[in-house]
Amino acid sequence: MKKTFTYSQARQNLASVFLQADQDGEVTITPRDGRKYIVKGAKRNQSPLDVPCISKNLSREEILNSIREGREMDYLDRTVCKHQKGKQSKQISVINKKN
Repeated sequence: MKKTFTYSQARQNLASVFLQADQDGEVTITPRDGRKYIVKGAKRNQSPLDVPCISKNLSREEILNSIREGREMDYLDRTVCKHQKGKQSKQISVINKKN
């Protein structure tokens, strides 16, 4: 149910107005002159870097080996592509299928 606040109530209890808008989707604020204003909760903007963490028991060595392996594959991709400019190569498609 949509809740309605007077202007004075909303001004004195702004935090409550926001909480109610989050819960109900919107609230109405009515000043003395009879106009109506609707306050809606907005979606939170999240950073693309805000990702859930995963819990893996990896050692420092395992993490470094994984990074090293990824860098080596990237280097191989670039090296093969540089030497095979303009030619379709089985070696390129095999390397890319591993990714």
